[in-house]
Amino acid sequence: MTAKPKVQRIHPDIKDIWLVTRVVQITLGFSLGLYLYTYGIFFFEKFGGEGSPQALKLTALIYMIMFFVELFAEVPTGAIGDFIGRKKTVMVSFVFRSLFFFCLAWVPFINSVTGAFLISLLAVFCFAFGYTFYSGSFIAWVVDSIRERNIKEGHGSVLARSYSILFLTQIIGAAIGLSLYLSGYIFYAFALGFIVCILCAFFCGVVMKETKSLDFHQGKLSFQKSATRMKNIIVNGFHICFKNPAVTYLMVMYAAFMFLTHVVEYLWPVAMKTNFGAGRMSPYWFLIVFAALVLTFIGAKTLEQINHTHTVNGEREKVPNVKLWRWFIIVSFVMSVPVILLGRLVMDGKMNLWFFIITIALNQFGYGFLRPCYETLVNNYIPTQHSQERATIMSFASMLSNLFLIVLMLPSSGQTGATTAIGWIIPSGILVGLALILHLFMTRYQKKIGELPLRPVGQNYD
Repeated sequence: MTAKPKVQRIHPDIKDIWLVTRVVQITLGFSLGLYLYTYGIFFFEKFGGEGSPQALKLTALIYMIMFFVELFAEVPTGAIGDFIGRKKTVMVSFVFRSLFFFCLAWVPFINSVTGAFLISLLAVFCFAFGYTFYSGSFIAWVVDSIRERNIKEGHGSVLARSYSILFLTQIIGAAIGLSLYLSGYIFYAFALGFIVCILCAFFCGVVMKETKSLDFHQGKLSFQKSATRMKNIIVNGFHICFKNPAVTYLMVMYAAFMFLTHVVEYLWPVAMKTNFGAGRMSPYWFLIVFAALVLTFIGAKTLEQINHTHTVNGEREKVPNVKLWRWFIIVSFVMSVPVILLGRLVMDGKMNLWFFIITIALNQFGYGFLRPCYETLVNNYIPTQHSQERATIMSFASMLSNLFLIVLMLPSSGQTGATTAIGWIIPSGILVGLALILHLFMTRYQKKIGELPLRPVGQNYD
C-alpha cells in the first residue's frame, strides 16, 4: 500500500519569502517578550515607585504619548512604505526598535526622575515609529510577494504559521525578560533586544527582496513630487477603505477586537491585585502571563490548521472568504462574551479567580486567532489593482484601533481597581454588537459578489 504523500505546510516556490517571514517574526516575537511584561513596572519604579504620587501619572503619560504618536504616524508611515518600498520601511522599523532598546538600556543607570523620564520618552517615540513603520508594510510585502508567485493556497497559511512562530518565540522572550528583571539584570534584556533588532535590520537589507510588480520610487527624492505621490497613495487607500464594504467591515472589527485586547491586557493586573491581593510577580500573575501566551499561540495554530487542512480535489487551496469570516465571527464571540460575564459577576460581587483566569486566557486565544485571520481576509478583499496602496490601507485600520483606545480607554477602565472589569463590558459589548450587525452586512455583500453560495476558491474583489 502506497503511503500518502505528506502535504508541505509551506509551498516550495515561496521558501525564500518564508525564510524572511520566519526570521522577522522570530525577531519580533522574541523582542516583544523581552520587554512587554516588564517595561511598564520598570518605568513605574524608575519614576519613584509606590512611594511617589507622580510615578503612576508619569507612567500613564508615557503610554498616552506613545498612543498619540502611533495614531498620527500610522497612515503616513504606511504611505512611505507604499512609496519607497516595503523592504526599506521594514528595515527602518527594526532600526527604530533597536533604538528603543538602546534607550531603555540606559535608563537603569539614570538616578534622576527627570532624566529617566526624558530618556523613556525618547524610547517610546522610537517604539511608536518602529511599530508604525512595520505595521502594514511587512504584511503587505508578504502578501504581494506571494501574489506574484501565483500560489493557489494564497497568503493565509504563511500568515497564520508566521504568527504561531511569533507567539512561540514571545514566550521564550518573556521567560528570559522576566528572569533578568527579577534577578536585577534588566539591562541585559534590553541589550539583547537591541542586538537582535539591529541584526534583523541587516538581515532584511541583505536577504529581503522587494516586490517586483509594484512601482516604488527609485533615485533621488524631490519633496514636492514625493508629497504629491504620497498624498495620492493616502487618498486612494482611503477610498478603498470606505468604498469597499468588506474592507470597511473588517477594519471596524479589527479596531474593536484590538481595543478589547488592549484594555484587558493593560488592566487585568490591576483587577487581580485589587480583587485577590495577588500582585505582579505573584504565582497567579505568572500563571496568567504564560497561560495567555500559550493560548495566543494556540489561537494562531488553530487558524494555521484550518488553512493547512483546506483542500480541493486533494490539492491545497486558499480557504474561502466565507469560511474564514464565519470563523472570525465565532472567535469574536469566544473572546468577548466571557468578558461580559466577568463584568456582570463583578457587578454582583461574585468575582471568581478561576473564571477570571479563564477569561484572560480566552481573550488572548481570540487575539492569536483573529489577528492573522483579519490580515488574511482584508488582503483577500483588497483589489489587486490597488496593491500599491496595501500598506496604507492596513494602516488605516491600526489608526482606527488607536483612536478607539484613546477615546474609550478611560471609561473602559472602570471607576476603581476592584471594579475595573465592569468597564471592560464597554469594549466587549462593542465587539459583540458589531459582530452581530456586521455579520449580516457581510453576508449580504458576499451574496452580492457571488461568494455565497460557498465557492471552493476565494479571489480578490473590487
